[in-house]
Amino acid sequence: MPPLLTVVLASLVALAGAMWAVLKVMRVELAERFDAGFDAVDSRFAAPIARFDSRFDAVDSRFDAVDYRFDALDKRVDGIDSRFDEVRLDMRALTERVDRIVEGIPPLQPA
Repeated sequence: MPPLLTVVLASLVALAGAMWAVLKVMRVELAERFDAGFDAVDSRFAAPIARFDSRFDAVDSRFDAVDYRFDALDKRVDGIDSRFDEVRLDMRALTERVDRIVEGIPPLQPA
């Protein structure tokens, strides 16, 4: 290779290496800036997010209490419903018994 071409190629390789080093440093600086900005945003929103979480937990516990009450009410309604079923069966048995008694009574004779 002619000496001029060798010098030009060596200069280009050295320039590319220097540019690579500069880009690497810039990338690290940008990453650090991004991390610092993200941390600032994160710290800014940490308190509102914590308040929202605590309020959500309070509402969630209230819903759990209401759900527990509805479950208790549902059990009571089931108990009442089963008692009505028992009463219906008792009324049906009573109706059948009355029907049998009425069948045993002779019809009224016209006077």
